[in-house]
Amino acid sequence: MNVTIAGGFKPHAKQLAFINSDSRFEVVAAGIRGGKTMGATVKMLRRIYQDLAAGKGKTPSGTGRRRQPRLLYWAVAPTSQHTVHVHRYVTQFCPPELIERIYEDAIWLRPDILIELKTAERPDLLVGASVNGALVDEACRCKAGTWPNIRGRLADTGGWCIFASSPLGGRNNWVYQEVVSKVGIDPHVASFWWRTEDNPYIPREEVDHARATQPAAWFKRDWEASWDSFGGAIYEEFRDEIHVTDEQRFRFEFGLGNRPLRECFNRVISVIDFGHVANGCMLTIGELGDRNWVVLEEMYAPGIRPISGSSRTWLGECQRVSRDLGVREFFGDPEDAGALFDLRNNGVPIRAANKQVYTGIRRVASAIHVDDRTRKPGLRIFKNCVNTIREIRNYQWKPNREQTGFLEEPAPNQDDHAMDCLRYGAMELKLYDYVDKARGMNGNGDASTRMGQ
Repeated sequence: MNVTIAGGFKPHAKQLAFINSDSRFEVVAAGIRGGKTMGATVKMLRRIYQDLAAGKGKTPSGTGRRRQPRLLYWAVAPTSQHTVHVHRYVTQFCPPELIERIYEDAIWLRPDILIELKTAERPDLLVGASVNGALVDEACRCKAGTWPNIRGRLADTGGWCIFASSPLGGRNNWVYQEVVSKVGIDPHVASFWWRTEDNPYIPREEVDHARATQPAAWFKRDWEASWDSFGGAIYEEFRDEIHVTDEQRFRFEFGLGNRPLRECFNRVISVIDFGHVANGCMLTIGELGDRNWVVLEEMYAPGIRPISGSSRTWLGECQRVSRDLGVREFFGDPEDAGALFDLRNNGVPIRAANKQVYTGIRRVASAIHVDDRTRKPGLRIFKNCVNTIREIRNYQWKPNREQTGFLEEPAPNQDDHAMDCLRYGAMELKLYDYVDKARGMNGNGDASTRMGQ
C-alpha cells in the first residue's frame, strides 16, 4: 500500500527521535504544548501500517461496524473529554483514502483496521479483547489499574504500547514506577522527554513568562517535563520575610497613604471553613489589582455556630467584617448547606465556595511565587494571622504508600482550615486563570475539550 502517513507533519528533533524508535513499550513525557499527543498519534498510525506490512493480524470476517477486524488498536485516555485529541489527530494525519468510517468512539481504517477509543475511568472494563497495540494519552492521569489490564490484552499478539503524558505525580505515579523505572532493565522499554522550549513552534517569550510567574515546582513539571519536581511541602516557596507583613509596611509598599483600609482594595471578601466542634476559620482577603492580594485578618476558633448557641457566631463575625472592612461578598464551605442557609436567611450575602482542591492549591502557589520580573509575590499575609502562617508553613503533600515520595494531593489529618479558606479565596478572586489555561483546564480544574498537545 503506497501511501504516506502524516505527510504534512513536521516533527521537531526530539519528536523525530521518539517516532523513529522501535521499542515495544515507550513513554513520552513533554512540556505543555510540546507536541507529545500529536507525536504519539502519528507514531501510532505508522506502527499500525507497519504491523499490516509485516502480515500481522487476523482474517477479517462479518460485515458492518461490529465485524471482526484484521487489526485492533486501543486509544485510551482518562475520560471521554481527553479522547477527542487523539480522535482529531487520527483524522488529521491519516490519508483520507485510508479512512473508511468515523464514529465518536471508533475509527475504521482500510483495510479492516479498527481503532477503538476507550476511557480509563473503569480500568476493569479494559478487558476481553486481543489488541495489537495501544496508545495511552495523558497516562499519568489514568488510574493505576489501567496498565495491567492493557498489558494482558497485548499478550497473544506481541502488541506494543505508547504512553504519552505530562509527569503528573512525578516518580510516585504508576507510569514512572511501572514503566519508566524499567528503562535499562527491561530491553523492551524506552523513555523520551522534552521541554516546551524544545518545540520551535512555541514562542520563547511564552516560556520565559511562565518561568517568571509560575512556582518553580510546577514550572519544572509542566514546562520542563521533569519527573523530579515535587517534594513534601505544598507551599515550599513560602518565606516569612517575603510574604508576612503588617499594615504599616503594606501601606508603604503599595502607596496607600492614610486612607481607611476598607477603601484601599478593588474587592474585599471573606471565606469561611465552618467548624462546629473542630476549629473553624474565616479569612478576610483584600484584592488590590495586578494579581496582588493580602490576607487581612483571620477568625480561628472551635465551636462557632452559624447564628446562635455560642458566645461567638459566624453571623456576628460576618456583620463585624462587613461593618469594619466593607466586606460585601462571603463564600462558605458548600459541605455545610445548613450553615449557608442560616446565614442567607439572616441577611448575609454568602455563596458556596468553589472547593476544587488541585486548582486552588495551584493558584495559591502561583500567588506565593516571587515573579522573576518584579521580584515580588502576589500574596501577602498580615502577621496577626498566626494560624494561617502556621498552617501554610506546615502544609504537606500526602506520602505514597511506600513512604518513598509524595502524591499530588494534600495529606489527610493535618490542620488545614485556613488552607481551605485560602484556596476558596484564590478560586473566587480568579486572579490566576492563566495558570489553568496554560494547562488546558477550565475554571473548575477540569480538562477542557479544546485542542490539546
